[in-house]
Amino acid sequence: MIEGTKTSPMPGERPLAADLANRRPATAGELADRCRAAGLVLEHPVTSQDLDRVHPVMEAWEKVVDAADERERAEPVNRMLADSAAHPRLTDHADGGWHLHYRDDSRPLGSVLFALISAGGQVHVSPPAAAKAWSSAVRTRSAG
Repeated sequence: MIEGTKTSPMPGERPLAADLANRRPATAGELADRCRAAGLVLEHPVTSQDLDRVHPVMEAWEKVVDAADERERAEPVNRMLADSAAHPRLTDHADGGWHLHYRDDSRPLGSVLFALISAGGQVHVSPPAAAKAWSSAVRTRSAG
């Protein structure tokens, strides 16, 4: 688990990043509800600033999933990591079991999602099949 979300969704479930990219939340309340539904522990009230932060994060993520190859995917993931992530740290917040966070503690949800999606993105740079699966999930937004 990364940041309290599933790294491999169950059949029929969509990862949080793909869900948010496919159907952008319209309100802070909707963002909070969808994050909770994905298993994310919300440490602070969700604000309009969090919502404002999520939209550019999803635009950056789409560049990752739309990239043609691993090298092209790595470039935006590295930029996202540089802008969002902190050194890894073990945490056991909310008695959810020990896991890694790639962010500083006590960050607002918009920053948490940026770090979560950036750190999760690195595992999707390779193999190509994983990135293609995410790309496919995100592209359903335009088809649906």
